Amino acid sequence: MGGSQSTPGNGAPRSGGAAAPRPGTSTSPLPIAAPPAPSSFPDRTWAEFTVTGPALLSDLVNFRPTPGTSLMEPKGWTIVGAETNFYSQANAQVQDGELLGQPASVRFWPVRYRWSYGDGTEAVLGTGGGSWASQGIHEFDKTSTSHRYRRVGTYTVEHSVEFAAEYRFAGGAWTAIAGTIPTRANDLVVSVGNARTVLVARECTRNPAGSGC
Repeated sequence: MGGSQSTPGNGAPRSGGAAAPRPGTSTSPLPIAAPPAPSSFPDRTWAEFTVTGPALLSDLVNFRPTPGTSLMEPKGWTIVGAETNFYSQANAQVQDGELLGQPASVRFWPVRYRWSYGDGTEAVLGTGGGSWASQGIHEFDKTSTSHRYRRVGTYTVEHSVEFAAEYRFAGGAWTAIAGTIPTRANDLVVSVGNARTVLVARECTRNPAGSGC
């Protein structure tokens, strides 16, 4: 035996002997609650998790390279027109600490050397240079880092070293950080004078009464 029934506001009629759902009930499956996220991982170390990056120079708040040291020959003085040898001592270095919240190592190495000679001239060099003796040359010989002053006076020389950096976590591969970190080295004060050449009869130690002695 069949029939039909219409319910006001319910849309299309139902037919057949199927029972209508009771008010307040639903035929959809009940949602399953997700398990709560663990608050800690007691059986894991930090190395099992990937650190998102990359690291930036601004992240190196706990890492700073040791500044270089500026030197010159002759020490503290020179002659107008002569090659004055300025050179820098700055080394590669590795520091351990915390980066992006994880134990890490950061390596620095010098890549550029900036000199401001105090006479209005500057130089940006790719080498730190070295002493005359270490290069096997004579005093006042031209070097890749030497400078000539054109006027008598006293000048303050400013020097800075720019370091590149890279980092690694847990002994993994080194990853480069974009940019460089400038570090200010010590200033040098240079007294520049004139030289006067005179002719002497033999060395003054052998002829103290000679001309120019």
